[in-house]
Amino acid sequence: MPLPRITHILLLLAGTGLAGCGEPGPPPSAGAAVTAQVNNLAPLLSPQGGRIADALLEVSTLDGQVVLAGRGWDAAGEPLDIDVAGGLPEGRLCRLRASGGELLPAGGEGAALPNDTAPENLVPCTSLQRAAREPGVSRGSGIALNALSSTLLDMLRQRQPLAAYGDRLEVLLDTVAEALAPPQARDFDGDGTISQQEFSQQSPAVYGALSLPRVIERANQVLDSQLASLPAAGKRPNIVLIVADDVGYGDVGAYAGDRGDIATPGIDRIASQGARLTSFHVQPVCAATRAALLSGRYQHDFSLRGAGGPARAGIPRELTLLPEMLQRRGYATGAFGKWHLSDREGFTPPDRGFHEWLGFTGGALPYTAQLRERYAARFPLYRNGELLDGAGGHATDLFADAAIDFMGRHRQQPFFLYLAFNAAHTPLWSEARPRFSAREDWLRRVQDQGISGPRQQDYAALVQHMDARIGDLLDRLDALGIADDTLLFFLSDNGADVSVHESAERPVGSNGSLRGGKGSVYEGGLRVPMVARWPGHIPPGLVVDAFTSAVDLWPSVRDAVGIDPHYTGSELPLAGHSLLPLMGGVASGTPPAREDWFVFPVSGLAVVHPPWKLVLDSQGQRSLYNLQQDPQEQVDRAAEQPQLMETLGRRIDAYLDRELE
Repeated sequence: MPLPRITHILLLLAGTGLAGCGEPGPPPSAGAAVTAQVNNLAPLLSPQGGRIADALLEVSTLDGQVVLAGRGWDAAGEPLDIDVAGGLPEGRLCRLRASGGELLPAGGEGAALPNDTAPENLVPCTSLQRAAREPGVSRGSGIALNALSSTLLDMLRQRQPLAAYGDRLEVLLDTVAEALAPPQARDFDGDGTISQQEFSQQSPAVYGALSLPRVIERANQVLDSQLASLPAAGKRPNIVLIVADDVGYGDVGAYAGDRGDIATPGIDRIASQGARLTSFHVQPVCAATRAALLSGRYQHDFSLRGAGGPARAGIPRELTLLPEMLQRRGYATGAFGKWHLSDREGFTPPDRGFHEWLGFTGGALPYTAQLRERYAARFPLYRNGELLDGAGGHATDLFADAAIDFMGRHRQQPFFLYLAFNAAHTPLWSEARPRFSAREDWLRRVQDQGISGPRQQDYAALVQHMDARIGDLLDRLDALGIADDTLLFFLSDNGADVSVHESAERPVGSNGSLRGGKGSVYEGGLRVPMVARWPGHIPPGLVVDAFTSAVDLWPSVRDAVGIDPHYTGSELPLAGHSLLPLMGGVASGTPPAREDWFVFPVSGLAVVHPPWKLVLDSQGQRSLYNLQQDPQEQVDRAAEQPQLMETLGRRIDAYLDRELE
């Protein structure tokens, strides 16, 4: 079967070689006409009226006009911004090079290029919907959807009639266009500009990416991958991510069993209808976990540690967050509840991919309307970036109601719902603050269950009511008829606080038999309940014992919605792995190979290379545990494993040295 011909793609032009657009091999007269018109534009390329010595340009024909845009350098090496439209007829030769300060048609001597970038193999182009981006930068966001649409449609027609793809067609086209973007010319010296020398060094790789055989091969590979990974029904799943605050491993019935005091039938329902992950790990404090969930990377990868780092500074804009990835693919996106990833301009939910937002930016929020009104200046509540005054109701109900309403309004399109409860974070009843955050009727229920102690009752009542609202959300999915089309996750952001407060004889929350709690590098601070449901894709009642982590959510969602599995949204590699293979029926027996996993809390440091975990505590002591054999971390195996201690210890030392630089 002959390969279809690419007809639309981006072009880069540089003085070190050739790059082309237009039909290959136009007659010399056409080339001469183009040369004349381009040379007539040359004085405009420099504000001083000079000629460019080298250039990195986009060249495209749009509405009968040839458009050149990008960055050039004059003979002295000074950068020139270029944005010029000239009257060149569509489809004519625009394969150009820069030589001796003038733009010339292709030909003559040039830099050595890879074998398959001979002129006849350079990618032709006849139209391009230009997208806004920085001059000289060409990445996935720089290729508009229709830039490759006609060729990709031809490719898809060879597989099956277009009507058979349904609403998968948009994501297929978008994903392949993104995957075929040429490499970005990088600013190696970090001075904020791409110099003539920097681009000249990189141009062969750029041209290699533009060669026609490579583009066609890559397009077919991506299409094959996407068609294999998209849901058979052709519908992109809704994504629901529910995050609890400070709820421990032993506070959910599906994990605690008969040993637990708190009833969680809603969360248990997700586990019974889907998967229960028994070794799912997060960071030991709030904001660090949320950064990992939404970015797919550990917070130390972008210099944010602990609770305060991401909460103050936010996640760097160059990282594509989960809502941004989905919003760009036609998803309705809504965030309700706790953000805790900066209140700085440019870093709040509306700035980071959410169409709708009702919530707060800090670490805690008073639960009752009366207290929220009293302390509004300290604990502001927002709706879509604007201060919200007079919002009634308990915070748990406020966020749950908004989330359920969001699902109903967007049931006809794919949506991403991020419901981040503040339950069961403080404020809780204390001797210094003898006021309950839970309502009286909720408290009576936990008292009837035999739970004693006012602070413990307050915590348990908040957890149980949150669970009841999760049950309401599940019921609403059923009523809307979209439960089978929804991939849903529930997890806690860290372990429960197991410190003993004031005169209490026992802690409030429970991490079961695990050692430590919130803020700790031991498993009680890191290992949390995590359940997932996707009917028809995740077998009901599945138990996954493999080591998994918060950074795995980003690639899992990417794969579930049918985005190219090579897509990372940034030059910074993803830290996680997709959970879908583990949750598709292959559980603990075949976990993916993992890189070492680091934790940077307020009280120590740990590195995990499953099943081994090396802990550096706040006193500088190092200990080694086998999490598979000893999840309670009771037996230090350091003396038995000197080589492993040295290997993992070097990883910790490298991090500490980097911090001291």
